[in-house]
Amino acid sequence: MATDPSSPKRNLSDEERDRLVRDVAYAQVVVEQARRLEERPRSRLARVGQVLANGFVLLLVGSALTSLLVPWIQRRQLERQARIDARRECLTQFLLYSNSRWPEYYVVIPLVVRGTMSPDEYREALKFVAAGKVARYDAAAKIEASLLAFRAKIEQPNEDVETAFHDYTIAVNDLSTGIDAWLRNAYCYSNLCEKSLSADLDPDFEPYDRFLELQSRVIALLKNDAEVANRLVRHIEDD
Repeated sequence: MATDPSSPKRNLSDEERDRLVRDVAYAQVVVEQARRLEERPRSRLARVGQVLANGFVLLLVGSALTSLLVPWIQRRQLERQARIDARRECLTQFLLYSNSRWPEYYVVIPLVVRGTMSPDEYREALKFVAAGKVARYDAAAKIEASLLAFRAKIEQPNEDVETAFHDYTIAVNDLSTGIDAWLRNAYCYSNLCEKSLSADLDPDFEPYDRFLELQSRVIALLKNDAEVANRLVRHIEDD
């Protein structure tokens, strides 16, 4: 509505004028403060948040994470499964290895019953036992290599399984050495031995008594079989 120029103008009172001045000054302060806040440098986190708020950027970040993270998870899973498979194969090889002593042991049994051994029988027994030893040593070497799969880090041995298997191989080899000694003593017990064979003979050798000693060692190893196998089983799914 247009102001009538003929209408009388009202003069502001001093109080109204002061209030108007204060309102204008306050508005100027608010505007200046807002301008300063707008010009203030944003923090790094705030700038990152502003960038990530962009939908296209979020799409790029998600794609990058997917392309990197998913293959890494898959690789980790494949590596873990490969370790588990290697450990299971090691357990299988150990069970075969633990049975390798029986052929050597069963060579002795019929000879104990007969009480005598001819030179040909002695040679055949030695050939059979030697073949068993070679197969057992080969199996032990494969198991030693497979035991690396039980390590969390390649340079840190898994003492629980590696020491147990090492001690087990010593016990098996000691039994094999005892079988060798029995065969040599049994042959010389019923034959005139060559000087090389007669060395280290047991002067008190009696075939059946010494066989019972071997038998007790074979039976004792059954407990070791179970102990080592149980340790391998416990560590199959370790990471």
